[in-house]
Amino acid sequence: MKNAYHCFINTNHSNPRSFQILGLDVLVDENLNAWLLEVNANPSLNVYTDKELPNGDIEQTLSELDKFVKTNLLSDVIKVVTTPNDQHKSLQELGCLQKILPIDNGSLDELYLYSYAEKMFEILAG
Repeated sequence: MKNAYHCFINTNHSNPRSFQILGLDVLVDENLNAWLLEVNANPSLNVYTDKELPNGDIEQTLSELDKFVKTNLLSDVIKVVTTPNDQHKSLQELGCLQKILPIDNGSLDELYLYSYAEKMFEILAG
């Protein structure tokens, strides 16, 4: 993923705007410890669950939880990417989203989310 960010984010651009939705698979054990299992660069935005019926047919059922989480996420992402440039610097949170990059000193190296994902993994993994 780190190499992909280097390809897509132009460090010479004065106002780079890019986003990617990452999927984090987390296991919570009986002691409420969170274990990061994997980071998905292309998470599913599907809101249906598939169930195989005895005759071999597939039945799709709407998952209300997936619908709630994913529609709110996409709505907030669209709000962020359509926010005017002059409001971006002051924008720290919007809906379920929290701004994590760029950091306050403006270091363009930190635009590569892979570094942040590594830090998140270290925190979650203990």
